[in-house]
Amino acid sequence: DRMTINVSQLWRNPEQWEALAKIVVQLAETGTVRAWSAGCSYGAEAYTLAAIGREVAPKARLEILGTDIDKRMVERAREGRFTTDDARTAPPAQLKKWFDAEPGGWQAKPELRMLTRFDTGDLLNDRVQPGRFDLVLCRNVVIYFTEPVRDALHHRLVESLRPGGYLMVGSSERVAEPRAMGLECPSPFIYRKVA
Repeated sequence: DRMTINVSQLWRNPEQWEALAKIVVQLAETGTVRAWSAGCSYGAEAYTLAAIGREVAPKARLEILGTDIDKRMVERAREGRFTTDDARTAPPAQLKKWFDAEPGGWQAKPELRMLTRFDTGDLLNDRVQPGRFDLVLCRNVVIYFTEPVRDALHHRLVESLRPGGYLMVGSSERVAEPRAMGLECPSPFIYRKVA
């Protein structure tokens, strides 16, 4: 509770999701997209990714893992329930297509819940499996860390990517020395692992 503020929402920073949709289409050409929402809070990012993935690559197999250090938030993420405020930036048509309205908010439809899995995890200490993911989202997490801790975490996240995979950070964040980590930067908040 002292470390995390759990601020999130569905389709947070819409311009980032527009860019990410194009990447999901590209990644889906392999047939399977394995994604990790690192520091997922109560799951808004993971469910947004699931909805976008289904929208732009309906035939691809999507596997989305969300992890967070806060056990209460992980339990909430598993429920897939969001308040009206959580959905304030969501495109209305997509919101209605992928979420059911309920009093005071929205519930992710079963199709999205089948694509997502949530676990408790410590980004700074848990072991990462090299090359496991095609896409890692770690947005608005490292702004709370010192530069050495931020850089160490970015190295861990890049290690978890397969060659050609993508790392997405928050719009106010950056990866220090991306080339040294084998990354290229096709847009201000998206990095691609080249080797």
